[in-house]
Amino acid sequence: MVSHESVDSLRASAEEDFWTANLVKDKDDEKTRIICFHLQQYAEKMLKAKLLERGIQYPRKHDLVSLLELFGNKEILDKHIENAANLSDYATAFRYERRIPSIEEMEAAFTSAQSMVSDINGL
Repeated sequence: MVSHESVDSLRASAEEDFWTANLVKDKDDEKTRIICFHLQQYAEKMLKAKLLERGIQYPRKHDLVSLLELFGNKEILDKHIENAANLSDYATAFRYERRIPSIEEMEAAFTSAQSMVSDINGL
């Protein structure tokens, strides 16, 4: 964990990522790589904020599955594991392979990120 991170700063940064994803989508919904990257960042930062709030140390990587595992909630992990893996790819593989997510994949990323964050915030 980086010492300058705080729950509030992570949440504020996450909200900026979500805002950016929506803004880009409203302007040009074919910029799916950018949109999906910001959705992954939104989910990652919100998960890390909740972990930090609970005093749980987390790794410095972009793997949403490993972050979900840290909550120790099998129901939430089982519900989101596939979507978490898919979202994680937008911060890693998609950034470097230059594959463009489809509009359907981008729409699924919105749903996945919001659902995951909602469930984690409900803990």
